[in-house]
Amino acid sequence: DGYVLITVHDSIVFELNKSYLQESLKLIEEVMTTPRHPKLPSIPVELKVGPSWGEAKDIVKERNGEYVFVH
Repeated sequence: DGYVLITVHDSIVFELNKSYLQESLKLIEEVMTTPRHPKLPSIPVELKVGPSWGEAKDIVKERNGEYVFVH
């Protein structure tokens, strides 16, 4: 449950329901890194989470597939 709130330069800001955060992050990362054509390279993305764009914190994907905050 969520939507694109705004795009600025090379950033896309989503508003997401916290109860679906893990699933949403997985889907966003998958869609953003999967090339639309087999000859195109995969482009890495940086995911951040926070109550506002200015307060967003870096997150990483653990081996188990869960996203956690970088301390």
